Amino acid sequence: MSTLRNTISILKPVIFVSWVVAAGRLFAEACTTDMNFLGMLSVYGVIAFLFLYSAFTGAFDALGWKGVFVGSLVLTVSCLFVPNAIAYTVGQFRGWNHGRFQFDAEHAAIQKPLMEKGMGLFEAKEESGKILGRPDPTRGPPIADTPGGKLKTGLTVAALTMIGGVVWSLLWGTLFIGIPSTIRRRRAGR
Repeated sequence: MSTLRNTISILKPVIFVSWVVAAGRLFAEACTTDMNFLGMLSVYGVIAFLFLYSAFTGAFDALGWKGVFVGSLVLTVSCLFVPNAIAYTVGQFRGWNHGRFQFDAEHAAIQKPLMEKGMGLFEAKEESGKILGRPDPTRGPPIADTPGGKLKTGLTVAALTMIGGVVWSLLWGTLFIGIPSTIRRRRAGR
């Protein structure tokens, strides 16, 4: 438990900044459907940037290797699952169909029978793009019919983002925290 507590204590700045960015993105998504300017406003970017900052400053050197692994799980749950669960659930209840919530029913109607016949998802997306003459803009799930379905959809998407979040945090944690802190400790003779 001590490792978890220490890891959370060290990573609090990353968690708080990520929450601010996630709240800002959700606010912007509520105010506009033109999401082009939000391309770089991402929790993934915050994690990578703050880990890069640590590579030069040593701000997170106290984590060590064990902390990098535990920290990736902490960040995935606190910075990706929780904000995405909130955002996708709000998007479901508000009926948003823009940005990361976009779902194209025309493409889905073409893709479903193709996939039922054995075609893979990406092949079906490509085929529906050819049929409709435009690429599939779908980035999110369809709006569920019931409140329980909306909640389940929001939580499911948030859980799926955790997969990429663990890999992302481990990758950048290894490159920007683990390796530089090990080099600094060896140079210092510890």
